[in-house]
Amino acid sequence: MKKLILLILLIPQLVISQDSWFNLEVQFDQWAPSESFVLMTQNGDTLVNYQPTVQYEFYQTLVFADSGDVNLSLFDSFGDGWIDAANTPAGILIENDCQGVILDLDATFAFTQYDTIINLLPCPPPIIGCMDPNAVNYDSTATIDDGSCLYEVDFSLNMNQYNGSFTTPYVVGPFNNWTDSNPMVDVYGNGIWETTIALPAGFTVWKFMLDNFADQELPTNVQNDPMVSCFILDQYGFTNRTLDVQNQPITLPTYCWESCYDCGEVLGCTDPTSNLYNPWATIDDGTCTASGPTGCGKTKHI
Repeated sequence: MKKLILLILLIPQLVISQDSWFNLEVQFDQWAPSESFVLMTQNGDTLVNYQPTVQYEFYQTLVFADSGDVNLSLFDSFGDGWIDAANTPAGILIENDCQGVILDLDATFAFTQYDTIINLLPCPPPIIGCMDPNAVNYDSTATIDDGSCLYEVDFSLNMNQYNGSFTTPYVVGPFNNWTDSNPMVDVYGNGIWETTIALPAGFTVWKFMLDNFADQELPTNVQNDPMVSCFILDQYGFTNRTLDVQNQPITLPTYCWESCYDCGEVLGCTDPTSNLYNPWATIDDGTCTASGPTGCGKTKHI
C-alpha cells in the first residue's frame, strides 16, 4: 500500500522561520505494524512520528524544518530490525534539492532501536504545484508536482430536439457533487449549449441535467441500443456518460439529449456499393458487410 502525504505549513510566518526542508521516503516490510520511526529536532520538537498500519507500507512526505542536526530513531518491537523472510527492501531515504541524498539507510539489520543524526543545511523551500504544461493550472515555477493538475474539458449539448420546456442545462458528476455548479450557456442562441470544466486526470461519470434535476438524462436500453451505448448503468439504476481525462485538454463532440451523437445523426451503412447501404445514414456503424449492390463481395461466394 502506498500513502502519499504532503505536509505543507499554511502559516506564512512559520514557513519563513524554517530555512530548510527535505523529502522523506520510508519503505516498511511485511511486519510494518510492529515498526515505527521518529524524527526530532535538537530542541526536542517532533517533526514526524509515524507507525504504519498495513504490511509493506510506503510512506512519503515533505518536511519543513530549521537547518541543523535532526535526530532519527527507528524502532522494531520484535528486535530483529526491519527484515522479513523475503528480504523485502526496507529503509529510509532523506533528500532535498540542495544536498541531494542526505541519508539512504538500509534498515534490514537487527535492532530494537536505532538512532542516528542527519545534518540539514539551509535550503530554499520547494515550490509545490502543477508541473504539466497541458494543465490549466500549470505553474512554471513549481519544482514538485502535487497532483493538483486540472485539464479543461469542453462540453456541448444540442437541445433542439428536446420535447419540453427548460431554462438551463447543466453538466453534473462526482466532480461537482452532482450539483448545479456548472451551468451551460447558449452563446449564439442556436440551441447549442456549451460550458468548460477543469477536471483532474482520470475516469469519471457525468451527464446532462436540467434546472436542478427537473429532468436528467435517463435513456433506456443502453446495453442494446447503439445510439445510447456510451451510457452505463450504475448500481442504483441511473444512467451516466463516461469520460477519461488523460493529461490533456478535451473537446467533446456535441451531443443530443440522451444520445451518444448529435441530433439528426443516423447510424447505418454508408457504403453505396453494399446491399445494406442506408442512404439516410450519416455515421457508418460498421454494418457494411458486403461490397456489391447484390451483396456479393469478398466475404460471400457463389
